[in-house]
Amino acid sequence: MVLALINTVFAQETAEAAHEQWRIVSEQLRQKFPKLATMMDDAENDVLAYMDFPKAHRKQIASTNPLERVNAEIKRRTDVVGILAESL
Repeated sequence: MVLALINTVFAQETAEAAHEQWRIVSEQLRQKFPKLATMMDDAENDVLAYMDFPKAHRKQIASTNPLERVNAEIKRRTDVVGILAESL
């Protein structure tokens, strides 16, 4: 139920609509989940920051996939060379 409500925010087309939906969802959850509603109030601008960019760019901005790729490459290279293991 909670996830379905929060997902309605990310289905919005514009930043304004997403912010409005975020506040609606926060209010709907406030009575049953007051801590979650408070956390949502505090995190609104951070979570929805990617909505300020053009729609074509949003998927790349919201994804952590590029960061995960960099971390995997660093791990692969250090495992092969053994730099970090020897310096400890």
